[in-house]
Amino acid sequence: MSTRKGAIVTTILFKDGERLPILQDEQGTPLWNPTLYVTTQLRNASLAPSTTKAALDAIKLLNAWADSRGIDLEARLARRQFLSDIELQLLATFLRTRAATAELNNRPLSLARYASRVRAAPGAARTQVDPLTAYNRITAVASYLDWLAKYLLEREAKGVDEAASQAIALMGERLKGKRGRKRKSSISARMGLDEPQKSLLDEMLGAGSAVNPFQPEVQTRNAVILDLLDLGLRAGELLTLKVSDFDFQANTFTVARRHGDRSDPRRSQPVVKTRDRVLPITDELARRILGYVWTERKSCPASRRHEFLLVTHKLGPHHGRPMSYQALSKAFAKLRNAAHGRLDGLSPHVIRHTANDRFSRQMESQGTPPAQEEKMRSYIMGWREGSGSAATYTRRHTQRTAMEASLRLQKSKRNRGPA
Repeated sequence: MSTRKGAIVTTILFKDGERLPILQDEQGTPLWNPTLYVTTQLRNASLAPSTTKAALDAIKLLNAWADSRGIDLEARLARRQFLSDIELQLLATFLRTRAATAELNNRPLSLARYASRVRAAPGAARTQVDPLTAYNRITAVASYLDWLAKYLLEREAKGVDEAASQAIALMGERLKGKRGRKRKSSISARMGLDEPQKSLLDEMLGAGSAVNPFQPEVQTRNAVILDLLDLGLRAGELLTLKVSDFDFQANTFTVARRHGDRSDPRRSQPVVKTRDRVLPITDELARRILGYVWTERKSCPASRRHEFLLVTHKLGPHHGRPMSYQALSKAFAKLRNAAHGRLDGLSPHVIRHTANDRFSRQMESQGTPPAQEEKMRSYIMGWREGSGSAATYTRRHTQRTAMEASLRLQKSKRNRGPA
């Protein structure tokens, strides 16, 4: 049985701008079966590199689980000894755990240590990933197992008979049946920041603020990041913005899809998942962005080799290069740590939720009809009209408004005293 300890997912960047994630061992050799699966099944389907990487992450977890239990997965499948229902349950349970996430980060946690942590934990929430992550992992593993079993049987037995085909399908159906709910309920859905949190974040990112945790050379850039995220941008949309996307005479900028951009040197290319659109900016924000472009950004010589707005200011090999997902994540982690528990869960997507909350209140104050509100929100957020995404935020605002009304009703009753 081949060992896959230390395997990592890396990305090959081709000259034409294509990015192909692969799973390789600790010597840098691509693992044969996962690579064949990616090139024949995922690459040919024109899936986004992020989708391919997520599938390989799940396959890495499958291999880690099999190795930890002494299962030679390829040999088992080639002998038609498919995974039993008990094994599938154990696999699905593992894929849901944060121990599996530690494995992805090459900080493997033994099953014995994981079991002790589960027993000591006060609840499942501390040991499990969110439902959507678990759902996607299990789906990706089921698809790979289906392909791998058929591929191995065709290679060894020159074909897959009806009985084997049915057994493989049953294995996949059983595993998918253990995925659980795809999304959290509307009750537990993630919300945006409340007013005290927003005030704290603004204070922390103010240039020269005593509570700003960042070095002076990146404070303007980080303030610009918050201003742009406040418009409802996704992290990928933010990181793909180019200086040329801004029209400082009209005070507008364009959010554009640039999948496979040859000019982007980042192996993990940020991508725009939404529709192209033009958004307005205020005079104040336009001046702040121009100030950053002509001062902090210009001070990095390497920034002259590309058009991307946001750059890395830390001295080193990446100085002046386009800001990466990892650098953005580190900046948000620094904010969370500096807030000492008052901004737990802060992320670019939480700010996007906050922008939608603010939009809902604005539409409500203007008396905008719900149908018109959804059309306007869909445009601003880059969603296709009728996709249901805009309606989701409308429902959340309705839920929050109803809760606030209920609290006011309770307080008014208490102030009146007993009947």
